[in-house]
Amino acid sequence: MVNSLYLLLLAGLLGLAAFPSHAAWFKTAEQEAREYYTQGRYAEAAATFDDDYRKGVAEYRDGDYRSAAEHFLRVDREEVKQAAHYNLGNARFHLGDYEGAIEAYEGVLQVDPQDRAARHNLALARAMLAQAKIEPEEEEKPEEEKKPEEKERDKQEQQQEQQQEQQQEQQQEQQQ
Repeated sequence: MVNSLYLLLLAGLLGLAAFPSHAAWFKTAEQEAREYYTQGRYAEAAATFDDDYRKGVAEYRDGDYRSAAEHFLRVDREEVKQAAHYNLGNARFHLGDYEGAIEAYEGVLQVDPQDRAARHNLALARAMLAQAKIEPEEEEKPEEEKKPEEKERDKQEQQQEQQQEQQQEQQQEQQQ
């Protein structure tokens, strides 16, 4: 009786080994999500994770920065709040929300003023914000929107540039 029970149990275990798809029956959603993540299947991992921080990390890896930022904002686990805030800054940076990124990095630095990565990224975000504010001012108006004096100034600038190019070409020819 004991031997037949033993054989029946052994046959059952061997049967499970023969059908690895049944092994998934014993996995939790968290284990499944981690497996997706390690396989680089970030969208599936994000959809499977329950934890906002892990969801955010998977979405960030998948390039879904908007969803990642939303999940990093919702993190309530103390042990990962600082990392979530840092990653929130990174997600916002990727979205071009430099002001939001600056805010997130400054929040990280309030808790840990020695965080070199946050300090570095804060400097980058500030530089990008400054550049973004300068670029719209430098954009040229379409020709039909320009005033006559602006058109004349542009024409003079073009002529000066052409003259400089010609002078440089002549100097290069003389040097050869």
